[in-house]
Amino acid sequence: MATNPLKGQVKLKLDKEYNARLTIDAIMQIETALDMGIIKLAQSMAEGDVRMATIIQVLTPALRGGGNDVQA
Repeated sequence: MATNPLKGQVKLKLDKEYNARLTIDAIMQIETALDMGIIKLAQSMAEGDVRMATIIQVLTPALRGGGNDVQA
C-alpha cells in the first residue's frame, strides 16, 4: 500500500513496512492512555524521557490510523 503524504501518512519499517497516520482519534487515544497532552508528550520524547511502553502506546494507534490491524 502506498503512503499518502497529503493525508499525513508516513511509512514505518519495523518487522516489515507499515503505513502510519496520527488521526485525531489516534491522538485522543494516546492522550487518554498516557494521561498527558500530545504537546507534553512530544516535549518529553524530544528530551529523551521516554519508555518503551510509551512508544507502544504511541505506535499502536498510529499504525491503526494507517490502516493496519495490529495489537499492542
